Amino acid sequence: MTYSGEIISDVATLHTNIEKFPHCPIVSTENLDAIPYDREKQSNIQLSFNTSKLERECSRGVDKNIVKSGENELYFERPMGPILAQAKLNFDQNKSILEFNKSYMRLGKATIDQFYSPGHLFMDFLNWRLLQSKYTLLHAAAFEYQNEGVVLIGLSNAGKTTTTLDFLSTYGGNFVAEDIAVIDGETVYSCPYSLSPIDPSFTDSKKHKYYAKLDNHVPLLDRFFNNPMDSILDVIGKDSFVGKTSIDHIFVLSGEGPKPESMYDIILSSNRAEFTYSANQLLWAAQYRNLINMEKTIQTEETLLQDAINSAETHILSVPPEQYTEQIHSFIT
Repeated sequence: MTYSGEIISDVATLHTNIEKFPHCPIVSTENLDAIPYDREKQSNIQLSFNTSKLERECSRGVDKNIVKSGENELYFERPMGPILAQAKLNFDQNKSILEFNKSYMRLGKATIDQFYSPGHLFMDFLNWRLLQSKYTLLHAAAFEYQNEGVVLIGLSNAGKTTTTLDFLSTYGGNFVAEDIAVIDGETVYSCPYSLSPIDPSFTDSKKHKYYAKLDNHVPLLDRFFNNPMDSILDVIGKDSFVGKTSIDHIFVLSGEGPKPESMYDIILSSNRAEFTYSANQLLWAAQYRNLINMEKTIQTEETLLQDAINSAETHILSVPPEQYTEQIHSFIT
C-alpha cells in the first residue's frame, strides 16, 4: 500500500509504502492517512521513501560500504553482526527516492557514526532536494498578523513556538510554522505535520500533557515513542492555520545574552545547529562520485537566507523571553 501526502504546503509531497513513518521532525505523525493528498494538485517536489528488498552491491570481504549504483544512485550498506542494513539514494530530481531494507528500518533508531537513522537521512536528503529547487529548510517559527508574515529565529528552546502561540492567543492572527519552516527567500511555507515539544498550557490534551512531563525526565523519549498528538495542527486547529505567508519581519530571539552583530550569521548558525545535511557523509560521498554538487547546494542555502533578510524588516530581541510577545507586537504595529 502506498501513502501520499503534502508534507510542506504547496512545495513537497511524500510517497511511501511504510505504514508507520520513522522518527522525523518534519513528519511527526505515525498515522500517514491523516495527511491529506489532493491528486489534482501537483507539488513542485515529489519524494519517495520506501522499504524494499535491495540487492547487495558491495563486494563481500571488501572494506567498502558506499558505491555508485547506476547513473543517479548511491548504495550504502553496513553489516551489523549477522544482519546487513542497506540503503539506496536516487538523486534524480524527477524521482527522488530513498530506499531501505527492513533490517535498516528495524535497527535505525539512532544515528551512530556513518549509520544514519532513516528519519535523519530523510531530513538531510529532503533539504538537499529542496535546495535543488531553490527552497531551504529554516529553523524557525512563523505566523501571519494583519496580512504580514513574522518569522522567529532562535536555537532550540529559545521560545520560538511558545512565543508564536502566546502571540496568537493574545493578539490573534494565523499560525504558519513551529520550529521547522521552508523558505524561498520571499515566502515562508508551513510544515504542518511537524511537532516539537509544546508548552502543555497551550493544549487541552491530557495525553500531550502527560507526554510533555515524561519527555522532560526520559532521555531520547521522542526517538522511540511518538508524541500522542499527531501534529501541530492538533494543537492550533486548522481554522487558525495558513500554509504560507510573505516574509515581512524577522526576529532573532537572543534573550538577555550578548546581542549578535550579524543577522545573517545568527540565522545561518541556527540552521547549521538544527539541520545536518551540509555535514552528511553520504551526501559528500555522492559528490565524490560526481552524483551531486554539495558546494553549489550550500551556496544556494546561503543565498536564500540572505534573500530572506533583504526582503524583511529585521530585529534582534535582547530582552527576557516573557517580553518577546509584547516587543514583537510593538514593532509590527
